[in-house]
Amino acid sequence: MGQDKSSSKDTKETILKVLSVIWIVVWTIVKWCLITGFWFCFSIIAFTLALGGVSLPQPRYIPKPGGRKINPKQAKEQIRREVKRKQSKKFLDEYEDMLMRLQQEEMERLQREQFEEQEKKERLESLSIRERILLKIRENPGSLLEDILTEEEMEELIFMILEVLL
Repeated sequence: MGQDKSSSKDTKETILKVLSVIWIVVWTIVKWCLITGFWFCFSIIAFTLALGGVSLPQPRYIPKPGGRKINPKQAKEQIRREVKRKQSKKFLDEYEDMLMRLQQEEMERLQREQFEEQEKKERLESLSIRERILLKIRENPGSLLEDILTEEEMEELIFMILEVLL
């Protein structure tokens, strides 16, 4: 009888070991099936939505800092439109200091550099146009710039503003 009890214990232990191994194998297969089934169902749903035309939301576009380039032609046209619409008093309030500083720097640069006489005369003539522009603007504070200045003077004024801004 003692033998029966020990052999029955050994048999029970062996059966328990076999059952535990079987349980581990079954549980591993079930886990694998559950995980695979989940991703399979998810991919079928996503594929169905994609076929139906549903798309994922697009991320918001964040512009790169400093990535914006200035197009000189567009800037010139925009400044031309704005200058034509402004009154001379408002224009002077915004740009007089910058334009005067630019004119003063140009004069100082001319004095420092040694040019041939012809080049110096050309520079002084362009400065005289600028001086004439500023004088006309100061004399007619309530008028539109389009009415005060000629086409050549408007072009020169636009170039002056571009020099100041760029």
